[in-house]
Amino acid sequence: MDDAEEIARFHDRCSDLMRELLHGLAAAPDTARPFPEIEDAIGWPRRRIASVLGGVMHLRQIEFGGRRPYRFHDARVSSSGRWELWMDHDQAEAVRVAQAEGSAVATRSGGCLCGAVRYEVRGPLRDVLICHCRECRRWHGHVSASTAARRDDLVLVQAGGLRWIDSPAGDAGARRGFCGECGSSLFWDPPRRDTVSIAAGTLDDAAGLKVVGHWFVAHAGGYYQLPDDELPRHQHSAERDRG
Repeated sequence: MDDAEEIARFHDRCSDLMRELLHGLAAAPDTARPFPEIEDAIGWPRRRIASVLGGVMHLRQIEFGGRRPYRFHDARVSSSGRWELWMDHDQAEAVRVAQAEGSAVATRSGGCLCGAVRYEVRGPLRDVLICHCRECRRWHGHVSASTAARRDDLVLVQAGGLRWIDSPAGDAGARRGFCGECGSSLFWDPPRRDTVSIAAGTLDDAAGLKVVGHWFVAHAGGYYQLPDDELPRHQHSAERDRG
């Protein structure tokens, strides 16, 4: 990953521990170090880096095409004979800029049609994915257009009307949130992930977000044509298509 804007987006979307690792790597650019040396510099226990990198794999694959804002030497080619990790100068500079600007992420708000459910997102939002699966089409009346936020960043300001229903046919064990007063579809909440999907149309202001791909196009309805927008298309989800 070399593009500064993409690195900033990765920095915004990843976990707090992953950001801490990015900051630690940015402090010593162009210096390949084995995992234990980096962990000592950050003040981490042994094997935490491996755990953090495993945890960010889903985000890398789904939103960044597997790209990462850091570099590896495996044990076969490293001078230490161990796994080594580092950033080049440009990657480190992009991380430092993202770190400095991180506190300026604006709070977004949204809610249902009648106002019985209101929420705030106090952190970055993922760009929008279009899902064509049968469940989403039944739930929304057409395809779903969803962004996503980290769980800790999604704050329910008014939840008196919020109701939940299990999503029966999905493989993520998710539940779906809606307003019991007006029926607005709001959330898709998979318990094993660190993000909650939010119906993009429920945001008060979605400026800056863009559609970045289509999921479950194999389930697309027979009454419409897929748009010729040159965006990535996945027969199922990006995770399942990668196996």
